[in-house]
Amino acid sequence: MITAVEVEDLRFRHPGSTSRIEDVSFQVLRGEVACLLGPNGAGRPRCYGACSVSSNPTAGQCE
Repeated sequence: MITAVEVEDLRFRHPGSTSRIEDVSFQVLRGEVACLLGPNGAGRPRCYGACSVSSNPTAGQCE
């Protein structure tokens, strides 16, 4: 199968704040539908942003 999105050890921390995203890894294959679930403040939009050009992760990579 062909990987459409691969996230490895993604971490995002606001300066002077607690970590919002810590060591997130997942893979979405082409043709799959996936979503991120979690409570308010869990960092879902930041995770999407780290995989686009809107923000840079503190560590890890998104391809």
